[in-house]
Amino acid sequence: MKKSACVFTFGLFVGALAWGLLRPVPAGEKEQTSMDDKEWTCSMHPQVRSPEPGECPICGMDLVASGGGEAQVSDTVTLTPRAKKLAKLQTAIVKKRSHQGRLSLLGTVLASEKRMKTVTAWTAGRIDNLLVKSTGERVKRGQTIAKLYSPEVYSAHQDLITAQKQVEALSSARPATQSAAKQSLEAVKDRLRLLGVSEGTLTKMAKAKVPTKSLRVRSPFAGTVLKRLATQGQYVDTGAGIYEIADLSQVWVNLEAYESDLSLISVGQKVIVTFEALPTTPLEGAVTFVDPIVDRAKRVANVRVELDNKNRKLKPGMYASANIEVGRQDAPQLVVPKSAVLFTGESSVVYVERAESEYEARVVRLGTLVGESYEVMAGLTAGERVVTRGAFALDSDLQIRGGPSMMNANTKVWRNVEKAPKEELKKIGSIQIRYLSFHESLAKDDFASAKTAAKEIIELLSNVNLEGAWPELLSEAQAFLVPVAELKSLDEVRLAFEQLSMFMTTLLERYGNQTANAINESFCPMAFDNRGAFWWQTGKEIRNPYFGASMYGCGSVKSHLEPSAYKPANSEQGQAGPRVRHQH
Repeated sequence: MKKSACVFTFGLFVGALAWGLLRPVPAGEKEQTSMDDKEWTCSMHPQVRSPEPGECPICGMDLVASGGGEAQVSDTVTLTPRAKKLAKLQTAIVKKRSHQGRLSLLGTVLASEKRMKTVTAWTAGRIDNLLVKSTGERVKRGQTIAKLYSPEVYSAHQDLITAQKQVEALSSARPATQSAAKQSLEAVKDRLRLLGVSEGTLTKMAKAKVPTKSLRVRSPFAGTVLKRLATQGQYVDTGAGIYEIADLSQVWVNLEAYESDLSLISVGQKVIVTFEALPTTPLEGAVTFVDPIVDRAKRVANVRVELDNKNRKLKPGMYASANIEVGRQDAPQLVVPKSAVLFTGESSVVYVERAESEYEARVVRLGTLVGESYEVMAGLTAGERVVTRGAFALDSDLQIRGGPSMMNANTKVWRNVEKAPKEELKKIGSIQIRYLSFHESLAKDDFASAKTAAKEIIELLSNVNLEGAWPELLSEAQAFLVPVAELKSLDEVRLAFEQLSMFMTTLLERYGNQTANAINESFCPMAFDNRGAFWWQTGKEIRNPYFGASMYGCGSVKSHLEPSAYKPANSEQGQAGPRVRHQH
């Protein structure tokens, strides 16, 4: 049996044992449920349901009573005082606080691009001798690293010898004649200088009796040879590289940060870096660069740290790990301890204490993990109490009873629904209707109408008066909508519309479809250079807002939402993390 299967089976076994302790408490003195009303299940295979006792058709174990039929299955667990004590449950209050901690990143050591140089041939010719034959060797400034035969240098040297002899022969001639000879000599010298001949070498060449066949190639800087670009006997053109050399007295540590963590990282933050090869030598540095582009395949961006390396202990290619002090002191966030969260393939679940000894399973949308706490983007409110220890036992009990536990493949979708007054829901509906107008404007390539729709949405947003997650959602929406008034092209407005579509999805999850019409979630795989993008529209006929008339019908309908219905929170879009992402 595979390891994962063993772990899953053990979890179910623990759940089966927990079932004996974590039974729901009867509310008052109720009549005992008759045998005919009970539903029977297997403690090892809870997907098996039977109206009568018997054996499990999968493993042969006796079926156990699940505590009643479908009417009794819910997403809450109630414990007796003894069961609560035995389960050793611990809880914590959900609070808003500055989210500070350490963000751990991995990376590698690289040679600093600022200190990398290429030694090139100043003239075309044949490499007669490579004096530095291997990578890793250190060279000094001015050191001869190769000898090059150049017909052009040979010819110029011949002209230099002739010009020098002419100046000497005309030393007693008229001043005008001497001046002409000296000018010819200087012209030849300038020609050799342009071919890369140093002043010292030029002086020696002027005294030579015969032209030289080899030109010394000297390194104009000190460093370590990273790469040899030419071989002995090879003919090279003017400007061709011979060696790549880097000064390794300072190196870069290139770290990879997931896109969800980038909002926590900025230039200047303190970083402590450790290395596998030097585990007892942590070094302190600072973030000097955060890549503005995210890798499409790995969904990471590069974060650079520059470190002094005068002792040359850090070698390019070394693995490194770094801890960055991060936090949002100016914007307190709802946070929960890491131990409170149970993860499924599609959702993150916490157990919320509703009353004394009564606990409710709740799906939450998480933000960044910093230290030992997760940001909570949706699903909880300040003041609620969550289970931080013993949540797995509660989930096992819920699964045995056939409820929507995190381990059940047929889990129902808990929605991050917020209760809102009807008048406020009408305002949400107005925003959703204006979003649909925004879509129609872009589908028709109507730049002016699209900007007008964005301005009207901004005004409608400011009129909504809700608590809970709304202030944060409002702030994020305004961050990408307000600059729309300054945008100069449809392409820029379409980028903002993509952000607004994510925001629209959040509204549909939390407050439902408050328009009078059914709407469809559509997707175009070719939008934004084949990255793909979603949007919402009325009707099933595709009207693509990202291409407009050029590809009006590109895309397909992915889901359908009736009036007053809520969008499931664990949809395809929901797997990417928080809805609203800043691009402007």
